Amino acid sequence: MALTSDVAVHSQVPGPVVQQRSLAYFTELNPADNSKFIEARVYRKWTTMRMPDLIPTWFSCILLDKKGTAMQANADLKEKERFERDLQINYYIGYIHNVEKVKEYGGATGNKVKLRNISIRNLNNNVVTFTLWNQKADNFEEDEYLKMTKPVVLAVSSCYLKTYAGQLQLSATSATSYYFNPPIEETAKLLAAHNESGATIPQLEIQTEKLSDWEQERTRNRVALGTLLQIDPNTQQRVLFTQQVMILRIDQTHEWYYQKCDECGGKLNYGFVHGHCHPYGTQPKPEKSYSFRLVMTDGTGNAVISCYSPQTDGLIKDVNTLLEEVADTSPEIIPPQILALENTRHVFQFRFAKPVAKGPPTFVLQKVMDHAPSILPPSTERPSSPLSASTYDESAAHLSPPPATPSATQETPTDMLAITHLRSSSSVRKELFTTSAEEESDPESKKQKTDYSFRLVMTDGTGNAVITCYSPQTDGLIKDVNTLLEEVADTSPEIIPPQILALENTRHVFQFRFAKPVAKGPPTFVLQKVMDHAPSILPPSTERPSSPLSASTYDESAAHLSPPPATPSATQETPTDMLAITHLRSSSSVRKELFTTSAEEESDPESKKQKTE
Repeated sequence: MALTSDVAVHSQVPGPVVQQRSLAYFTELNPADNSKFIEARVYRKWTTMRMPDLIPTWFSCILLDKKGTAMQANADLKEKERFERDLQINYYIGYIHNVEKVKEYGGATGNKVKLRNISIRNLNNNVVTFTLWNQKADNFEEDEYLKMTKPVVLAVSSCYLKTYAGQLQLSATSATSYYFNPPIEETAKLLAAHNESGATIPQLEIQTEKLSDWEQERTRNRVALGTLLQIDPNTQQRVLFTQQVMILRIDQTHEWYYQKCDECGGKLNYGFVHGHCHPYGTQPKPEKSYSFRLVMTDGTGNAVISCYSPQTDGLIKDVNTLLEEVADTSPEIIPPQILALENTRHVFQFRFAKPVAKGPPTFVLQKVMDHAPSILPPSTERPSSPLSASTYDESAAHLSPPPATPSATQETPTDMLAITHLRSSSSVRKELFTTSAEEESDPESKKQKTDYSFRLVMTDGTGNAVITCYSPQTDGLIKDVNTLLEEVADTSPEIIPPQILALENTRHVFQFRFAKPVAKGPPTFVLQKVMDHAPSILPPSTERPSSPLSASTYDESAAHLSPPPATPSATQETPTDMLAITHLRSSSSVRKELFTTSAEEESDPESKKQKTE
């Protein structure tokens, strides 16, 4: 009987356990993971150089995973040839979400930069901004894009990848290329995903450019709140919406104001200043800002909106003024002035707030658009007494005095010249007269060197601008500064006299130039000439002879000297084209003497008789 056994049972030897690898994304990786793999695309690759001698040090590339997360990978130069062959550049692809107009930045004295932003949405519904610069921004085929059937798929390559405010941004380079609806597999996937989501997610027609007309701007991107609450906030971070809403209630669980840094605008916790904003030795000036929340509705849905200063202008008074009125200045106690906003209607312009992990999207107030802004706000400062009419000396009529200031009536347009009163802010205070210590001690020097230096706010109906006026460029606009100083009672440079305040709401023709640019704020101008009236070619002379001139007499003994022909008397038979002698004795500049004699000739009659000319 043969013995049998199971050889397979005895031959089984335990081997090493092979660990299965799992797919991971860049955000899930850590240095200790060796059991995961990634799937990424090569977005850009280059050779890193050491500066300034430009010696190659690394082979580098930018990798993108399926979630759109970017990571830079470096390799030794020995592996450059292999990676150059195996790693091929891929495109960033998505369908066009929005195309903005070309914007131009920079002043007249600096370099001007043009850019165009294009929003691209990928399969994960994330929107990435693709920026074209200068010539590429102008050469974008916008007309071709407008003729295409929407949505349009766009693939771009060879761009810089940046992160701003937690959002990915693509910046074009000289090697950047882009393609509409490329014939690749990803294009079909994007179009299919768009068609599936089109039935659930509303598609918006967005106007990103600010409109000059107030009524059109007031209704730009007017979308119902119920529709906005269904949209992913990440796709509309750069868009402003408008809506007419009613305030349901004020959120009393949130602080209604806070102290903010005067540099970055961030909140100051417990009153401590930001050390990174203020170098050691500088004096910080913290400011107060509104920060209350309210619940608004338009009938289609309710949404929470946060309100900060100065965007609350037109909705409630200034925060500092309100703090002076309330008894309890605690940020947790909502004052009745803010609670009074409940059940009031307004037109708000707002944007999506930075999205949070949970909860519906919220919004941030950008502007209160209940009423159209006035071109020039009414002035609150008026002279204490009525202005008297300026009088001029008749003997100085040839000096072309400035035109009389018209009085303000109901027919006076609102877009006329006004003087800005900047005395409330020490940082923008300007002295009316600039004098030195030597000029004050010397009256003659002070009279010669005292100049105007006041500022005006002017408008032509399209915008307001600040212009600075100096002497003698103010001739024709106001009387001489020394004459004005003799008329006013208070000669302090900080007190604006009524004669200058009377320039408000008057029209003029100014010739001006740009002032030297400053770091912040809009450009300002400097007055060069007042061109209200044309200058006279020859002003009338003020010099007249004290007595009429007597007729010249001639000596009969000098008849042999061939005297000039006698002037014929004018009769009816005298032709009109005969020669006439012009009498220029009335002007001292053209007066001529008929005879020239010296002192010796006057004492010697014979000599005078012979040498008369």
